[in-house]
Amino acid sequence: MWAGVMDANDQDIPEFFTAKPKRRGLRLGRKKSNVIVRNAGHIMPFPVNVAFEKFSDFSRHSEWNPSISSATYIDDSRTKVRWTRETMGFTIGWSTITTVKDPNKALAWKSIEGIKLENRVIFQSVDEGKGTLMIMSTNYKVPEKVFVPSRKVVGKSKTRAYNNTYESDQMKEILVRFGEIVAKELKHDEMYFL
Repeated sequence: MWAGVMDANDQDIPEFFTAKPKRRGLRLGRKKSNVIVRNAGHIMPFPVNVAFEKFSDFSRHSEWNPSISSATYIDDSRTKVRWTRETMGFTIGWSTITTVKDPNKALAWKSIEGIKLENRVIFQSVDEGKGTLMIMSTNYKVPEKVFVPSRKVVGKSKTRAYNNTYESDQMKEILVRFGEIVAKELKHDEMYFL
């Protein structure tokens, strides 16, 4: 959907987003892998500086991502975060560190403890600065004990892009929910200051 807006030759896209992932998806190559790679894009109805500011506050991610139970900063520099989620009767926790924080352009974080994952988001101003295109990519390793059942939940993957990813409805819903929550907050603030 958003591939026509930005492609791999666009110089504004950071290399970390367009580079091929080191690990492969569920059924690529001869071996089955428990690494899942997903991406999604959505246009937000507010400027890029608002999108970046709100999304880069990891402590709020549980508000728009139902699979996150909590996210708490564990250092004063606000670069390390402890995450938890409830899944299949288990509480899973992991810690991440912010690897890229380029204001209004790109945000990336990866795990340093627990579940192996990497997340990347790029932000691009659209609609003469009134909106923001956000493209999010994630890859994570499903624990071996839950890999087989989770493959049934994941189901058949959609057509993969050149970098072995596919668009995820779940991630799209997270971005849509983020847009709705922030737009509602902005409308509330606007009414408050009138």
